[in-house]
Amino acid sequence: MIHTDGAPDALFFYQLLLLIHDTLHEGTFVGVPRMPYYPHVSECTEVYAITELRTRGSRRGHRFKETLPQEMLKWDGVVVMDGVLGGSSGAILRRFDCRRNDNTSFCRHIVDAMTPSRWLEIKRAIKLNNNLTATRHGDPNHDPAQKYDYIFQCIVHNTNALTKHGCLDLCGDETTWMNASWAEKGSGIIRCGIEKPGGSKGGQLALVIDVDRIRVRAYIHRHTLHQKFFTTEVANEVKMICDKLLEMMIKETDDGSSVDPTLPKPIFCEKPHITWDNCFSGDQTMQHVAEKGLGITCTVNRDRLPGKAQNQYWHKALTKATDQTRAARYESPVVAIKRDPDKWGTSVWQHTSFQSTSSCNISHVNAINHCSLFATQKERGRALFKRTWAIENNESRQLCLSTYGKIYRRTLSIWLLPVNPTLLITNVKLEKE
Repeated sequence: MIHTDGAPDALFFYQLLLLIHDTLHEGTFVGVPRMPYYPHVSECTEVYAITELRTRGSRRGHRFKETLPQEMLKWDGVVVMDGVLGGSSGAILRRFDCRRNDNTSFCRHIVDAMTPSRWLEIKRAIKLNNNLTATRHGDPNHDPAQKYDYIFQCIVHNTNALTKHGCLDLCGDETTWMNASWAEKGSGIIRCGIEKPGGSKGGQLALVIDVDRIRVRAYIHRHTLHQKFFTTEVANEVKMICDKLLEMMIKETDDGSSVDPTLPKPIFCEKPHITWDNCFSGDQTMQHVAEKGLGITCTVNRDRLPGKAQNQYWHKALTKATDQTRAARYESPVVAIKRDPDKWGTSVWQHTSFQSTSSCNISHVNAINHCSLFATQKERGRALFKRTWAIENNESRQLCLSTYGKIYRRTLSIWLLPVNPTLLITNVKLEKE
């Protein structure tokens, strides 16, 4: 796993997630529970070149040579190397130009890997899906993300396949990739007004990772053609991700001998707990999680009150920031409990106050056993400038703050760009750790 100079072998860790060898159809490796990536991309590229571009077998234009998984890996490597060198702002062909001595963009490693004409040929034909078997708009179970979804499948499936036991605390949120191109009409894949750094138009997906390491366990592409289980989109996404996680539960009959690369690997010995932000909270989300027996922690806007309650039971008067309201933060937290043994079994829905200046409360399902007031010591500075103070806290707030936000601290805000699948170099670096 290391080179002669002692550096880590990046290719070894890279192929753990994106396999170069075929593990299906009795390929070069049999009995490996991971999905092949480059053999699939090579096949789809060949099919597209033959059927739609007609550059193979039709004698039109220049001869299009057969694509191999090793060659597709080199094609990705050219893009990665260009990014490592600082990027070329769309002028990647300057990396191949050796005619000028003053061309500081020239890279000998890129030239030795592939000719510029071959790189352009593959760029024109590269595909991640087979258009002959792809569903069309209006077909049952049509997936508008099928053109770029395969690389997501491989990374998440192979990450789980390399895991013995998954973390029981997960963190979920949506992530965004900027894209100004068109998408399938009525699919909602490309959205406007998302107000993210770098642009206002692009696609999104919801995903969950471990709170203690960078391991994506499940994901859902955001679009409008998902099956509607609830009236709100975010509750629908939480439901579909929870269903994926439940498929990865270890059963008593599992002996660990299953190596089917098309099925998710059981990695959870107990039903996991997930932390989301207030975008995903709501009655439908909490009730579904309670019915499934999972755990969840969500921040909830204070103006988002439980439904089906009469207004006479709410005190909606404006509360100003005064010494009295500030002192109230150091009183015991407000806790509300809801049970429904007929529908939820032993699941418990807990709703607590944040106990700070935040505009949110916190809702849990099967997450905390106790909630009381205590102080947490904070420190800043060192030596003579070191200062110490205490802040109000409770078990509900402590759980929320310790698990939410891990998805930002441990990953990039843009996890993966489907328009450029080679940007998963971040995951490769993480696997080295």
